[in-house]
Amino acid sequence: MTADREVTLKKGATGAAVSALQSKLNQLGYALKVDGAFGDDTERAVKHLQKSFGYDVDGIVGSGTHFLVDQQAGLGWKSPVGAAKLREWSVIMKKGSQGDAVRGLQSKLVSLGYSIAVDGDFGVGTERAVKHLQQSFGYDVDGVVGEGTHFLVDQQVGLGWKGGT
Repeated sequence: MTADREVTLKKGATGAAVSALQSKLNQLGYALKVDGAFGDDTERAVKHLQKSFGYDVDGIVGSGTHFLVDQQAGLGWKSPVGAAKLREWSVIMKKGSQGDAVRGLQSKLVSLGYSIAVDGDFGVGTERAVKHLQQSFGYDVDGVVGEGTHFLVDQQVGLGWKGGT
């Protein structure tokens, strides 16, 4: 076991071990700033990696997650999403949400064929579109846009899916 694997790292940690972790996460495609400070972006990258490989998703880098990072870096695995996309996906939206993030979601839903207003207000029409999309792909139909639904929307935009109503 390397010395890096003996140190448990979590949000708020600083130092050379965090910089080493950030560098390895960058090898995996997360495009983090290597500053030695375990902040929000580093935590999101760790959680995404843990989720991607079926680990408990706690954002804490103990010996198991250190091993996962080293193993995947050695195998050349690359995350399909970078730090900016994870930051975007961390915004949870639901009926009543407002702002630029909602406007961006609405634009994507329109590109998928949904007839909704792009006004930055997550109303009934946006909720209906989200629920239809979730149902179409076997997701839990709750009308809430969290990381999974963000991924689904982006994936379908990338594939050119048109199934909106």
